[in-house]
Amino acid sequence: TKPYTNLGANTGNNSGIYPDLAMSQGCLDFPGTVSYVTITGLDVSKLYDFTLFGSCTDDPNNNASGMYTINGQTGILNAHYNTTGTLTFFNVAPDAFGNVNIGLKSYDSAGASFAVLGNIAVKGHTPAVGSSSTAPASTIVSNVVSATSNSLSVTTTSNTTDVKPLQ
Repeated sequence: TKPYTNLGANTGNNSGIYPDLAMSQGCLDFPGTVSYVTITGLDVSKLYDFTLFGSCTDDPNNNASGMYTINGQTGILNAHYNTTGTLTFFNVAPDAFGNVNIGLKSYDSAGASFAVLGNIAVKGHTPAVGSSSTAPASTIVSNVVSATSNSLSVTTTSNTTDVKPLQ
């Protein structure tokens, strides 16, 4: 994994999903490797939603599709000139030590330049006693794709058609 600055897309007016400065920074994972980020110190009695974002402008193949994995669930996001697309994992339970691992690797090693992880937003919530969380229904609405699997669901959103959910 290699950190970078000033390689992410820039709107010029902070109109992307994150401010321009935040979108311009991140970490790269090159084809053939796998990188991990561990989020620590989470409350084991809560569930968490993780929203991931990546952006880059320096991908020679115009393909920066990353495969992101949390707790065995996987989603794909192409960071190529991305300013609005995100990948959200819902209802993630931390391990017994309060940790969640996020795996990252290039999706298509034959065509992807690299994978990018720029921003991670974490939102915790306490599950209601005696009830289970309801994941979003599977729908496709103008390049917004939801995929549900077991008790953990993955929702991808993008301004391009390069987002591919895995089930």
